[in-house]
Amino acid sequence: ANGQQSVTGEGSIIIRSDASGLVLKVSDKGLLPAEFALGANFPNPFNPSTKFTIAVPVESEINVAVYDILGREIATLLRGTQTAGYHTIEWNGRSNDGTPASSGMYLIRMSSAGFTAVQKILMMK
Repeated sequence: ANGQQSVTGEGSIIIRSDASGLVLKVSDKGLLPAEFALGANFPNPFNPSTKFTIAVPVESEINVAVYDILGREIATLLRGTQTAGYHTIEWNGRSNDGTPASSGMYLIRMSSAGFTAVQKILMMK
């Protein structure tokens, strides 16, 4: 059957003939975030690891790092180009050199061109 077919959610289409002229068009832009965001971590307090979601509206250079309460960078979680969308990041409670972090308050900082967000997180052992 020639013509257009729509698929929403988790639907599928089976093509039973020559697909040489097949055109795939993604038309739902609502799946991408409208703006940068740093979501709250879960669980919080945590031990030994925690996860959080970042929202990236357009492909961008992103930096996500963990800092101690004195502002020293403890762990780099993400540095580089990220595609548009929602991305889940996990911190395993360890510093860049693999040392387990001690109990206490930490800050997760997400930054990109023109955007910065900070969340407080609490590790309890």
